[in-house]
This record gives sequence, structure tokens and C-alpha cells, in this order.
Amino acid sequence: MLHHATICKLRYLALLPLLCAIPRTAIAQTPAWLKLNEKSGPPRYEGLLDQPNARREYDVLAFLAFTTQPAAKPFSELPTDLHIQYCRPAESTNPKKNDAAFIEVRQLTGHVNYLMKAAQAPKADANKTSNQWITFAWPSKPVIQLNNIDPNKLGVVIHIGEDNEYAENVTPAYFSNTGGAPANIHYYTLTLRIQQNTLDSLSYRIHPVGSPDITCYYRNDLHACDALKPATQSPIETGSLVNLPINASSFSKGPVTVHVEGHYHDSDEVLTATFHFDHEPLCQ
Repeated sequence: MLHHATICKLRYLALLPLLCAIPRTAIAQTPAWLKLNEKSGPPRYEGLLDQPNARREYDVLAFLAFTTQPAAKPFSELPTDLHIQYCRPAESTNPKKNDAAFIEVRQLTGHVNYLMKAAQAPKADANKTSNQWITFAWPSKPVIQLNNIDPNKLGVVIHIGEDNEYAENVTPAYFSNTGGAPANIHYYTLTLRIQQNTLDSLSYRIHPVGSPDITCYYRNDLHACDALKPATQSPIETGSLVNLPINASSFSKGPVTVHVEGHYHDSDEVLTATFHFDHEPLCQ
């Protein structure tokens, strides 16, 4: 007769293929949650998550574009509608024209866990031969106002090609309350939440086309892009948000790669993440 512990182990081993087949997405975004939180005008899934995400190395919470250096609180009040804009390459010149944009709004901090996922990306004007700003807007009243959520504590991330939180291809999101086409884009901020373990150090290398690489050493949000590796580094605790600024004011128009590397405390393991996006200052 098999011992009880042996039976449990065999059951666990039998489940391993199923566990490995689960996609790396938030476990709370089940079909039941999506159906319960389905909304129209525009089609989207919007609500509060009642359970945490699966523990991953990191969460990508936002990748935002700015015309000037980011303000601490860009939203002075809660608007009636929130607007997300992103630059869509012209159909005639876009080698990835069939790659869909997956828009997601996540809560950075706060007492609730808000999520909004666009059910489908807005359609681009196929007749345009130049790049164009695409706008997605949704009302704040149904969920954001109802739960007293501060829009300054929301982040937007747009994955390109696949609805996967680890997808490397992203596009910058311009987040505002107006929906007007932004002026020159000069700055970006990539926001990650460190999930798995405490980091002793974190750095990121920016590779813009036509310009020299830039290496940034992160100490804290006040010293997020130091040119020299700090002599001492306060640990980045599990659950911490890190905001990684990218000053693109001197970049040429074109593709940019960002490679993030963090070293875990008391471990030889390394956190690595790579992101690709197109720098389009004017979206023309």
C-alpha cells in the first residue's frame, strides 16, 4: 500500500503538465471575471480584482509617454472620461500591420486592485499614408468614481502582437483627460513592480537607433538613472515599484530597446527583462 505522502507526491507530479500549461497572465482574469466585468461604450473589461496575481518575477504596470518631464500628479481632478493615445504606424509602411494592440490599465498603488482591459483596439484609418494617433477613451463613472480611485495612481501598458504581460513589444501610451493629439514626445517612464524577491541592485540599458547606448543605474525614484554604479545600494524590497525614466529628447526617430537587469539578494539569479518600442516624437 502506498504511503499517504507518496500518493500526494504522485498527484502533484501528475498535475505538473497542467500547471506548466497555464499562461503567464493574472490568475484573477478568469473567463468568469471577464464576463462579470464586461462593459460597453467602449467594449472593455473593467472592475476590481479580488485576488492577487500569480507571483512572477515582475509586473509591467505602465509604459507612458510625455511631452515634458513627468509631473508628480498630472490629473488635478477626476475627469469624466480618461483617454489613452498611442502612435500607430501607417499601414503602407508597417511590417507588423496585423499586430494588434492590447490596452491594459493597472492600479499602481491604492486600497483596491483596479483593472481595465480594452476588448478590442480602436481601428486605424486605413486610408492614411502617414502614422496616426489612435485614441481609446472610457468613462470614469462606472468603476473609477464609484470606488474613489485616483487616476494619478493608474498606469497604462500596451502590448503589441500578443496579450501577454511578458511580451517584449510595447508601444508608449499617452494618458490624459483631453484626448487632444500630444505635441513632441520627449520622455518615457517604464514602471515595474518587483515581485519575486528583494533586489540588491537594478540597472537598465537603453539602445536607441542611431544614438549611443545609455546605461542607467537605479537607486530610487529620485536617482533612477545615475550614470555611475552607486558605491552603496539600498535593497529594492519585494513589492516595490520602480519607475525607470527614459529621456529621449536627443533620440532619432526609430526603434528603441530597453534591457533591464537586477541582481537578487543572497542569490546568483538575475532578473532580466527586454522591451522594444518605436520612438515617434511627432507621430507623422
